[in-house]
Amino acid sequence: MPQTAGLDKGRAVFEQHCAKCHGGAKWTKSQVLYRDNPALVNGAASDQGVQLAADGGGQIKSYTANGNSLDFLVDVDTYDPGNKLEIKANGQRALGESGFNVPSLLGVKYNAPHFHDGSAATLNEVYGKHLLEGGNTIAKTLSVTERGNLSAFLNALDGKATPMSSEADKFRGLP
Repeated sequence: MPQTAGLDKGRAVFEQHCAKCHGGAKWTKSQVLYRDNPALVNGAASDQGVQLAADGGGQIKSYTANGNSLDFLVDVDTYDPGNKLEIKANGQRALGESGFNVPSLLGVKYNAPHFHDGSAATLNEVYGKHLLEGGNTIAKTLSVTERGNLSAFLNALDGKATPMSSEADKFRGLP
């Protein structure tokens, strides 16, 4: 990843607001941390620390070990049960009410549209929908300059970029 002032500032914005979920070796906190892999046997968790999502489908909502918990499914307010796109062909609701497994941001520049339903064609559209901790969107939390720097950083992410620690890395005790 080339280093410029804008990228460095974007990296700082990312570290402050995004790395908790989108940090880690593959730019996501989504990692296998539980004892058993596969963690589900006949639809039930074989590891006592695994909690499954209430909306079914065998999604792992969280994992608890040594008194610490890590949520894998995150609600960033992009699931709309009233949207026809959230209904499967068989009439059942699609998974997502419990949140979504955090996607990797590697190559995000090339992977539009964004979100599970493709509802954001650009990063600016992501910024207007994606909630951060505190309940505000990225667009309401960051200035125009910060969003521009963040976009420059995200568009430059590749396999050579030095990752930041995610919530999962801290859960495992990694720096």
